[in-house]
Amino acid sequence: MILWITGLPGAGKTELALQALEFLRDPSQPFRDKVIGLDGDDIRDVSIVRAGYRADDRLVFASNVLAISKLLSEQGKLVVVSMVGMFPPLFDAVAGWSELKLVYLDASLGVRDKLRPELYGDPQFRIQLESWKAPEHADLTLFARKASERSGWFAELREALVSWRDEG
Repeated sequence: MILWITGLPGAGKTELALQALEFLRDPSQPFRDKVIGLDGDDIRDVSIVRAGYRADDRLVFASNVLAISKLLSEQGKLVVVSMVGMFPPLFDAVAGWSELKLVYLDASLGVRDKLRPELYGDPQFRIQLESWKAPEHADLTLFARKASERSGWFAELREALVSWRDEG
């Protein structure tokens, strides 16, 4: 299974993914030894060829992470990915993948701006926002209009993870 947590920068993807990884690696979980976490920022940091931040560069980068995640999943790993990756061509490519569970973090600009003011104050970054689209068919969408609302996200995700685990 691939658990892809996506949302705009500052939405809380990494934080939620770390909570999911802790839960999935708990000794009581059947997949505990097969869980792998892939964070977009961490992958960028260790990449030999640095991916750019333009929309087309981000699409190629996200496509590569998705391909690696699929390979790992096919080898029996449970892959937790946290990265932006909000591009319609990606959503089209994965339509029908039963092993992919897409979680979209829909955090308001006010929430994101407080966490990443250096990004949201940059006019070039604001232009890039236009190329990012919310997924139309996420398996789970978590909303936050205030930062405090993010605190309940993990409980919702944990419930979905148990349900998805029991499905397959």
